[in-house]
Amino acid sequence: MDIGSIIQEYCVPIITMVVFCICFAIKKAFVIKDKYIPLIAIILGGISGIIVNGLSYDAVAVGIASGAAATGIHS
Repeated sequence: MDIGSIIQEYCVPIITMVVFCICFAIKKAFVIKDKYIPLIAIILGGISGIIVNGLSYDAVAVGIASGAAATGIHS
């Protein structure tokens, strides 16, 4: 098993945790209102999905869902 297949298999939890950590850091480091954090998480999730899975509708959908899940973890 190579690292690429592991990332493909576990892309949703990986993206969710990465987006959660980035949003948590943004929330603590910058003066950004809480209402913008879900939007930032969804955008970061979509971008992360494209990076991990390539440019496709499925990759964007998985990334957006992972970003939304990251928002739900903290709220």
